[in-house]
Amino acid sequence: MKISVNFSHLLLKNSLEELNWLKNEFVILFGKKELYEEDIILARNVLDYFIENLMLHQDGVFLERLSETLKELQSNYPNLFN
Repeated sequence: MKISVNFSHLLLKNSLEELNWLKNEFVILFGKKELYEEDIILARNVLDYFIENLMLHQDGVFLERLSETLKELQSNYPNLFN
């Protein structure tokens, strides 16, 4: 029996799933109407950590989706990105 794994494809798939997780986390954490300074700090820390860890996989498709996700988050939560 031969098992073949496309690690590049698996990494990309996991990274794209992480982008969905990120969007869901922003809804949970920052979906309320009133945001405080602590929320802004937390949002920036989450994004910094997230980007640092996922930049290990610099596939063009992933980077494009990352850019789209960040634009969407900035559009949905403009007060977090002053």
